[in-house]
Amino acid sequence: MQGSELALEELKMVHEVIARQERTRTLVRNWLVTLQAGLAIAYLSDQIAFSGLAYGFIASLSGLMFLLLEAVYSAAERQARQRGFEVEDYLRSLSGYDGPRVIDTLVPAARAADSNVWTGVRTMLSQMATPRILVGYAVLAVLVIVVALAGS
Repeated sequence: MQGSELALEELKMVHEVIARQERTRTLVRNWLVTLQAGLAIAYLSDQIAFSGLAYGFIASLSGLMFLLLEAVYSAAERQARQRGFEVEDYLRSLSGYDGPRVIDTLVPAARAADSNVWTGVRTMLSQMATPRILVGYAVLAVLVIVVALAGS
C-alpha cells in the first residue's frame, strides 16, 4: 500500500472512532436520564423514604459524575479529530485538492493544538461549555430542583 492509501484508511478509522465516541456519549446521556427518572420516581413514591435534600444531593452527584464521564469521552473524540486534521493535511499535501476539509465540517473549533495538560483541560472544558451539551444538563438540574420541591 502507498502512503496515500494508508492515510485514507487511517482517516476512515478516525471517522469510525469519532462516531463510536459520539454513540457512547449518547448512551451515557440516556443512562443519566434513566437514572434520574428512577430517582425521581423513588423519591416521589411512598415506597422509599427520601428527604428532599438527600434526593437533590444524589441526583446532583450522579449528574456531575455523568458530566465528567462525558468529558472523558469528549476528550477522546477531540484527540481523534486532531489526528483527522493531521491526516487530512497530509493527504492535501500529496494532491492539489483545496476543497473543504471533512473534519472541519464536524467541528471547526477543534483544530486548536494543545501545548500542555492545562491547555488541554481548558480546551476540553470550553468544548463542554457548548449549548449542545450544557442545555441538557441545565434542564436536568432544573427538573431535579422542581421534583425536590414538589416532593417536600
